[in-house]
Amino acid sequence: CPDGSMCAIVDSHGNVWTSGTPVVSSSWTEAHIDTHGLTAISCPSDSLCVAADNAGQILVSSDPTGGPTAWSASPVGADLTAITCTLADYCWGGDSQGDLFHSNGDLTNPWTSFPSVTTGAITSISCSEACAAVDSAGDVAGTDHPDPSGSSASDWKLFTGDTGHAFH
Repeated sequence: CPDGSMCAIVDSHGNVWTSGTPVVSSSWTEAHIDTHGLTAISCPSDSLCVAADNAGQILVSSDPTGGPTAWSASPVGADLTAITCTLADYCWGGDSQGDLFHSNGDLTNPWTSFPSVTTGAITSISCSEACAAVDSAGDVAGTDHPDPSGSSASDWKLFTGDTGHAFH
């Protein structure tokens, strides 16, 4: 929920659920936006949400509460299992193979891949001043260069188990 006024969640049936008052169960509205299962969603603002499906696409909306026609699909090239967007056209995603992907300033263009950053499926990713991704093996990959336009695969460091290391 970017600022508390709109929240969005997805399900494995291709639906996005949105609400302006998420603590009121009757306030949630369902929209079927994809024929494939949705795996993740990130909404950096009330006017931008990016969802990922299990067929290698992202779905983008500048009006997330606008129903199915407010969403458009674009290929990413991977079945993303996690996604985070911090700026209007900059997103990071992770897949079931431990690969990371980032948008290149335009969400509708193919995303750049950083293969095998982690050893397991990326289950969660979050970015702000830095980025961290966790995988199904309990490993964490991190970078303090979250801007995709200036980032390279070597910026990501993998920490396995309890190493006690900080990102530098």
